[in-house]
Amino acid sequence: MSLADLECRTPKWSSDGKHIAFAGRDAAGRRIYVVGADGGNLRRLTSGTDEERDPAWSPDGKRIAFSLGSVGNRDIAVAELGKAGVERITTGPGDDRSLAWSRNGKRLAFARLADKALDIHVVDATGGEPVRLTQGASVNVAPVWSPDGKRLAFATDREFSWRVYLMGADGADPTRAADAVAEEPAWSPDGKLLAYAGTPEARSARGPLPVGICVLDLASGTAQRLKSGARGRSPDWSPDGTRIVLTRDFRLCVLDVAADAEVPFE
Repeated sequence: MSLADLECRTPKWSSDGKHIAFAGRDAAGRRIYVVGADGGNLRRLTSGTDEERDPAWSPDGKRIAFSLGSVGNRDIAVAELGKAGVERITTGPGDDRSLAWSRNGKRLAFARLADKALDIHVVDATGGEPVRLTQGASVNVAPVWSPDGKRLAFATDREFSWRVYLMGADGADPTRAADAVAEEPAWSPDGKLLAYAGTPEARSARGPLPVGICVLDLASGTAQRLKSGARGRSPDWSPDGTRIVLTRDFRLCVLDVAADAEVPFE
């Protein structure tokens, strides 16, 4: 098995920057894989046969949380690297997906589809009853914690077009981060920037805008398109804030942010 054999989605850096976890799909289904930051040493996280997606590293780099199960009945599970078996954190009806681990390791944020509503929830990393943070007719997905743990960024269609919103860690004061069309946010390690998949512009009068990886300065509210991130999806920052991993045409790519250039990976 090699990276070329897999359709890759939702890559995430480990906290030490040495590994990338992602959901890889082949003829047997979608599973969580871990690969070195240089593209080497590809391996599966578990030996299970259920569908796996949306990995999220624990801050200590020893565990990976992910969505486990079939459509309509996905739970959050946690696997420890190098050990067999998984621990289910959520159970029961519903579809739990697009998760993120808080920086202190105590909570998981995720999107749950239940009763025809897709909303952001949080749950203790050891399990328990999830708390719903968003409500209403809109779709709310892809939560990500700020580095200080005080806020969550997430994607929502509440304005009839995808936008990134910010809210308190308790769900208070949801506010649009920028006018840009945006989804799949990723907070930079210093908390000053958000990378996302979308466009720098709010809309186009002449049809769809080309989607790629953009970087939003939260202080100024201005966004810049990365030329090297064209057609990119699912960005995630390296721990030192110098690189972004993403997928393009279901392949893993790594960008040098300052140089706005793709760097060798596979």
